[in-house]
Amino acid sequence: DLQLELDESIHQCDDLKEQVTVTERRNTLLAAELEELRGVVEQTDRMRKIAEQELMESSERVNLLHAQ
Repeated sequence: DLQLELDESIHQCDDLKEQVTVTERRNTLLAAELEELRGVVEQTDRMRKIAEQELMESSERVNLLHAQ
């Protein structure tokens, strides 16, 4: 009877170890994905700032042409 309890405890422990391993792998993948998304956000923000600057310069040129 005690042996059955021990076997069950060992089995549960092995299952938990496997769950921890799977969770750690998942966390590693999610961390990598998060870092990639941060890079995309930074790049998008840089491109947005460039587009805003180009729009402002174009608007200034249009205003100068209308002023002539």
